[in-house]
Amino acid sequence: MTGWHHHPAVRSGGQLTLGERAADRMRNGMGSWPFVFAALLYTDSRAASRIEELHERLQKVRSENRQLLDQQRMLLERLTADADRREQ
Repeated sequence: MTGWHHHPAVRSGGQLTLGERAADRMRNGMGSWPFVFAALLYTDSRAASRIEELHERLQKVRSENRQLLDQQRMLLERLTADADRREQ
């Protein structure tokens, strides 16, 4: 700990309000390297899970698009065959 608690203009310990003490504890905890690494790990894991989820959704959309294209292709073939029969 530094010598700030000895400075007459700096309040410390029991002179601080509950909010100030809570803010000091939060600052001390969140400013630590373990917290930084934990936050990075959390962020990376969330991003990875989100990417996996988006990939699954993309595969589903591609499958649905293939089905729609197949239906359209079959309809076009029927219409073309009907048009060819009428011309004969």
